[in-house]
Amino acid sequence: MRAACLLAFLLTACAREAPPRAPTEAPAASAPAAPARREPAPAWPASLRVGERDAPTLYRGSRPGATGYAWIAPGEALSPRGAVRRGRVRAVVDGPLRLRGWTPVAGLEGVVTRRGRVAPTPLFVVPGDVVRLVTARGELAVVRGAARFAHPAHPRSDELEGQIPLAHLGAATSGGGPAGTPGRPILIHARTPLLDRPGGAAVWEIPALDPPLTATVLRETDGWLGVRLGMGPHLVGWIRAPGSARKKDAGTDPEVLDPWDRDRQGHVQPAVQDPWAPREEAEPEAPDSDLPPRLRDAVVRPVWQVVPGTRVVVEGATVAVFTAPGHGVELDRDGDRVEILGAVDDTATVRGWVPSAALSPR
Repeated sequence: MRAACLLAFLLTACAREAPPRAPTEAPAASAPAAPARREPAPAWPASLRVGERDAPTLYRGSRPGATGYAWIAPGEALSPRGAVRRGRVRAVVDGPLRLRGWTPVAGLEGVVTRRGRVAPTPLFVVPGDVVRLVTARGELAVVRGAARFAHPAHPRSDELEGQIPLAHLGAATSGGGPAGTPGRPILIHARTPLLDRPGGAAVWEIPALDPPLTATVLRETDGWLGVRLGMGPHLVGWIRAPGSARKKDAGTDPEVLDPWDRDRQGHVQPAVQDPWAPREEAEPEAPDSDLPPRLRDAVVRPVWQVVPGTRVVVEGATVAVFTAPGHGVELDRDGDRVEILGAVDDTATVRGWVPSAALSPR
């Protein structure tokens, strides 16, 4: 009996200390991770415009910390090419100083060439309006813009962000296609919600101003007015027509005045200010140097004439070519190489290395 008990105890202990049995089948090997998918290049237009920015326009690469070396004046044309990487895209600039590099998409502007809505916002653009790019995907650009009003107390709306076809943008200051639809002007005196459709959701609030904002009536239906506000870009939407409120809504109607309605008495319409009227401005003083502005600030250093055909190198790569005689302010010298801040005119400035043989006294 004692032997049987001892045997049972030993078998139980062995079972507790025995290692786990190996599985009959080896686990399946994990599949290799799929490579990161890159988005295809957007359908860029032939050119866009450089927007206002304090930082350089062109960089050596798309990675953060890449060297910036070129400054391009706002409004100058630039041709984006290829896919967006980390918010930047390759770009080429033509002209007397030809440039190439990576530029931030958010630093570009587009001039509208075809009218349409910046979906899903109430912003409506017509040829000649300018919007700022945020990014681009496929055939669409994500842009920001604000409606402009000819009103001293409320010159523009807040910026709105939406989408517009890339094919509707360019760098030209004037576009093709029809302009805005003509309509009947009215004045809006009271604070009034602008709706996305008759009886729909409010997309903006028209402020009560003195003098009041002007709107253009484009459509009338069932007691509602489809209106356009601003001088481009515009805001479009619906407001309740005067006198169309139901009895239980009495007193909630916005005061919408028609300046051509002779039956309305006691309302003096303010004079309409012409936003295109010439303004008296002091003539700018003539510069005391023939150098481009960025170079005039650095004339404490030697200034050279740069011969046409000179290539500008940054970190071992050619980033610019002078196709016309230019100017170069010497920043540093290393053997037969000279680092310059160079330009031909006030449209573009580049910083990089050139051969000393490409420089001659001015």
